[in-house]
Amino acid sequence: MRIAPLTGLVAVVLTLVGFLLLGDTPGYDAIGSAVRAFFEDHQARTGASLYLLELASVFFVFFAAHLARAVRDVPASGGRLRLATVRAAVSPLPRRPARAAVVLGVLVFIPWVSYFALPASYLWVAVASVPLSLRRQDGTPTGTAHRPGRRRPGPPGGEPSARQRTLQRPQEPAHRPPAPHRQPQPLLVQAGEGVPAPHGVAEVAQAVAYGRRVRQADQDERALCGLDHP
Repeated sequence: MRIAPLTGLVAVVLTLVGFLLLGDTPGYDAIGSAVRAFFEDHQARTGASLYLLELASVFFVFFAAHLARAVRDVPASGGRLRLATVRAAVSPLPRRPARAAVVLGVLVFIPWVSYFALPASYLWVAVASVPLSLRRQDGTPTGTAHRPGRRRPGPPGGEPSARQRTLQRPQEPAHRPPAPHRQPQPLLVQAGEGVPAPHGVAEVAQAVAYGRRVRQADQDERALCGLDHP
């Protein structure tokens, strides 16, 4: 059992106690003298409430850092947004709370809706702290249900999956055998152009035809230049 995820539960408790200790404050339409009189009469209680809320924000930071680290350790499978808590095979949270986190993260930025989404977010943090604290060392939550038809991921030291074997680069041998020595092929001196000696009938015919074309081109060039006439 880990202690770091429980900082979220501590933050929720401190926030709840802080708001309850603050009590019923004057409304937004109250006059200035009424607001001043309220805080003068409840000065000690207001100070203690604000202190608890500030302390709760510190614990919220620790919980958010632990949750970000838990998500980062999961292999990404949903794109650059790293919604590994929703789509990964090995998730730090059960699937339903993970999906609820995405919905609440959007609702808290909507006016009027955030009035109800913010308390629901506090409840989500308190609920999510429990499976995160009970998570195994390999990153698998204890409450994650295994769906039929999908292969359960094995231990880190077990046999790699088919995708891992596909992406794994083949290991080169430590001592590579020396390459066989190739003998240089003899050249056709008759062709005059350094053509490798042929090994088949078709290659012999091509070499002879090539040599004839070379000699014919040489003769045509000499005749054009007038080298064959006295």
